Amino acid sequence: MRGEAANSGDHTVANAKGIYNELLGYFATRQDKLFVIITAPPLAEGETDAAAAANARAFNRWLVEDWLSEYPHDNVAVFDFYNVLTSSGGDPETSDLGSESGNHHRYRDGQIEYVTDQGDDHAAYAWEGDSHPTAAGGRKASAEFIDILNLAYARWRSS
Repeated sequence: MRGEAANSGDHTVANAKGIYNELLGYFATRQDKLFVIITAPPLAEGETDAAAAANARAFNRWLVEDWLSEYPHDNVAVFDFYNVLTSSGGDPETSDLGSESGNHHRYRDGQIEYVTDQGDDHAAYAWEGDSHPTAAGGRKASAEFIDILNLAYARWRSS
């Protein structure tokens, strides 16, 4: 049964990658539009199992690190909302925004900083039984997203 579940998850990830790869064909026909992919947020530890959480992490890293590697246009960007919400300042109400440590997807010191190994694969800004981000998580994600969005917009407008 465990092997079946893992294979099922692998097929789901492969299917999702296929869908996103097909989207690039459409996005290429609409270079007059900027498309920003925002990944799904993480779930609280009690709301998902470790394998599903690891698959979500792997898929989102693929979107940020590999998906656009051969895409020749500047009208698509990705923001890893999932990753940003997987580390906090110690509890769901304490943000690690601006911190040297923690998982981030932000523009800092003249470059995009994408740190994925400082938390785990579950929501750090959630209470048990409710995966919705707390206000602290929302503030961190918003602050990191704005700079990524502005950078993507400027790159798209200049192309």
